[in-house]
Amino acid sequence: MSFDRPPRLDRPGSHKRVQSLVAQLDHLAADMTDEQLEQGMVEAHKACIEAYRHIEDAYTAYLTPSHRYFAFERALNQRRLRAAHPDVPFSN
Repeated sequence: MSFDRPPRLDRPGSHKRVQSLVAQLDHLAADMTDEQLEQGMVEAHKACIEAYRHIEDAYTAYLTPSHRYFAFERALNQRRLRAAHPDVPFSN
């Protein structure tokens, strides 16, 4: 596979774009206190858990029967997940 021209460096996900975002993050992190960084990391973790849950719930209808088993097992584990992450809202 060959490209007519090299990929542009300003596209999302390109090395230049990632480097720019990392530099911006480093600049912001340098101005934050340890408590603010810790709180931000906790909030990001909760957001990732919730985003993954929404994706999994939306995708379940399209899964093959063997994958539905894992979705069903996740539903059975709701009590454990709620106990582990009490402040993350769960959809029913």
